[in-house]
Amino acid sequence: MVIKSEPVACETDALIRRAARWIVDHNLVAPAVVLLELLKPLSFLGSQCLWLVAPLWGQSSAAYARLLEDRANVERLLRAIESPGPSAPDREEDPCHL
Repeated sequence: MVIKSEPVACETDALIRRAARWIVDHNLVAPAVVLLELLKPLSFLGSQCLWLVAPLWGQSSAAYARLLEDRANVERLLRAIESPGPSAPDREEDPCHL
């Protein structure tokens, strides 16, 4: 299994949008915001735990581990969850899809 060490900006944005959309679609905005705010200082530790299980859970856990390594990404996820937006993905606006 090959694990990338540096996330690409568009991959990080897509992952944040996907996680925020899942949280909003499942009506978990309030609990997610509370947990992310409380655990923001421990996000790096959480990312290291995800690296431990990456060989078992696959690439998705590695992608989230890379996301949580940077506290700024947690803040971006919080903003994405709290901001109202379309629930359906817009491929035309997505810079990762050509």
